Amino acid sequence: MAELKKFWVDNQAAYTHVIWIGHGSDIGLKFGVDGMIDVDSLTEALRVHGAPEKIYISLVCKAGRKGFGAAVSRTAICRYFLGPFDAVEGTIASQFCQTFLGSHLLNEASAGVTFKHARQAAPGGSSFRLWVKAG
Repeated sequence: MAELKKFWVDNQAAYTHVIWIGHGSDIGLKFGVDGMIDVDSLTEALRVHGAPEKIYISLVCKAGRKGFGAAVSRTAICRYFLGPFDAVEGTIASQFCQTFLGSHLLNEASAGVTFKHARQAAPGGSSFRLWVKAG
């Protein structure tokens, strides 16, 4: 977490999209040194005064559930949060992410429309959720 905090404070302004790849659950992300970090600690680490909003794409199992997705989407630095509702196989999560980014970045489609297309294209009936910042 110390490395993430340092990097984020120094570099977050350069990023519009953030992709989380790894292991976790609907309550947090697993870090190599620090172990499971709960979503409140994670969102606190991402808090940077005046930082531009970003789109977060999580490929972490169950991160699309309310406990995780809603918590991240409520932060000042998040505009959209996308994540799988249940456990998801890595190749399916990767395809979802690639479909979303391809349409969103290359075709300049809105995040909401692009999410619907990426979700429909995900094989195997995988369920992803889109959390939109309220307000």
